Amino acid sequence: MSSATLRELPNPNARHDYIVRLDGSAATGARLTLHYVPDRSIADAAAFESYLRTLGADAPQTLEALAARVLDDVNNALVPRYARVTVTGDKHAVLVEDSQPGWENDALISVLAPL
Repeated sequence: MSSATLRELPNPNARHDYIVRLDGSAATGARLTLHYVPDRSIADAAAFESYLRTLGADAPQTLEALAARVLDDVNNALVPRYARVTVTGDKHAVLVEDSQPGWENDALISVLAPL
């Protein structure tokens, strides 16, 4: 994500773990859900929508590649404690996740619905 499309805001309470959910559609038509546990920064939701719209002609051709790209972009821009990207197309869905080394909060993550 370029800094022009993702605006970072300071985490209002970095002492606590909590889940943020952002939903949207990529220019490819795929539905995308991002769940993340912020560290120092949170994403501006309007900027996230803008980012998704920029995934147009240069968007990855498969849902797997799209999910991996979004996860990498979010990790690079926000450096969240935990991130999960779900991309859904017609009869096809992909879930990819990542977390900072040593971060664990199974009770918190357990509230997320499975794919």
